[in-house]
Amino acid sequence: MRDSTELPPAIREEIEALCAEGDRLTDEGGIEAAVDAYGRAWERLPEPKTDWAAATWILSAIGEACYLGGLRTAAREALERAVDTEDGRESPLLRLRLGQVLHDLGEPDRAAEHLLRAHRAEGETIFADENPRYLAFVRERLGLPTAEAPAGAPGIMGLIRAFRGLLRR
Repeated sequence: MRDSTELPPAIREEIEALCAEGDRLTDEGGIEAAVDAYGRAWERLPEPKTDWAAATWILSAIGEACYLGGLRTAAREALERAVDTEDGRESPLLRLRLGQVLHDLGEPDRAAEHLLRAHRAEGETIFADENPRYLAFVRERLGLPTAEAPAGAPGIMGLIRAFRGLLRR
């Protein structure tokens, strides 16, 4: 995987600016405009796109915005590509969101695979700001009594931004 700092500075700066715009728009509820901004960032990434560390955080941002906008099929597509990147394979955050999307799309076995991986990596705190049905689903699959997610864990967008910050180093 090629580090994003290897990108030509002008391209790296443009991608970072487009992603920051997408983040702002997502926070403001402008999902379609956010996905467009992230898509423009994706287009600026040189081929082969998935060889770049930036691919993981761009695809995860697209998936997150689509998820928040209720665009589950588009979210699945972006998140599946994100977890196929080198940096995305072991990301509990990507596994969480992909599992949620698959759950919502009626694919419980595939959802369980990803949600259980997120749970194994981070425990129940990763579900803190999520709909309690996902933790209940995981607990059911584990044969545990259902319970609500613990409070106080960072939200998924905060975690994605932190993940993106780590990848930029």
